Amino acid sequence: MAGLAAVFARDVATVYAYCNESVALASEHGFAQRAAFGKILQGWADAQKGEATRGIAHIRDGLAAYEATGARHYTPLFLTLLAEALALAGKIEEALAALDDALAKAAVSGEKGVSAEVHRLRGELTARLPHPDPAKAEDSFRAALVIAREQGTRGYELRAAVSLARLRGEQGRLGKARELLAPPLRLVHRRLRHPRSERGKGAARRTQQRAGTCPRFAPQTGAGGRTASSTIHQHRQPGRQKLALSGAGRRPGHPHQADSVERQQQQVQRTGGSHTSAP
Repeated sequence: MAGLAAVFARDVATVYAYCNESVALASEHGFAQRAAFGKILQGWADAQKGEATRGIAHIRDGLAAYEATGARHYTPLFLTLLAEALALAGKIEEALAALDDALAKAAVSGEKGVSAEVHRLRGELTARLPHPDPAKAEDSFRAALVIAREQGTRGYELRAAVSLARLRGEQGRLGKARELLAPPLRLVHRRLRHPRSERGKGAARRTQQRAGTCPRFAPQTGAGGRTASSTIHQHRQPGRQKLALSGAGRRPGHPHQADSVERQQQQVQRTGGSHTSAP
């Protein structure tokens, strides 16, 4: 799966690194489906590196081996990768046929996770035919955009929007292109400003701070071997006041015990010691 994620990220070097090892291990242990999976991704990487003919052969061999195991779940995806390799080899009509096959297989299996990308690629390849049809290409891009939005696949939505905006830009419709790109780009910008990883780091830092294990708030040793951990500062949070709890005379788990004892002593003094217990 790491190799497949690298394909989506267009990271050819990582695809090679994972798939070479995957194919070797799967072949050694007799995992035919995994070996076929890795071989297909290797073929895609070959094509991306300029070895399209070799890549096409690897993808086709891997696809035949994959379906020989009875599996069909990833067939539409693999046909899409084959179409990419064929397009890189200049075989546009064969690539379009592979995409049509991918849509047909997806309709049978119900696996439509890459349907948006299939339609987008159809639009790109239609525009590269000897006699391109811009209207048909735009229809494919629009279909890709609709599917991506229905599925909530933001990456495919952005790809489809970029392809359609590029086509509109080539036609001189720059205003329409900007209007199309604005929504997905706003979403990407918002996620870049507030990435989940940074939010996660902040939560982990606050947890460590409360536990006293965060390096930034670790106890500091002073003169005489005493530490500065006797005072714990809880930093201000929305709707909460800043607290400073002195550690002197309090045991962990009983922060108000000392105050309670002091109040009892004051009450005894006021009443003249009438409630003092017998020695």
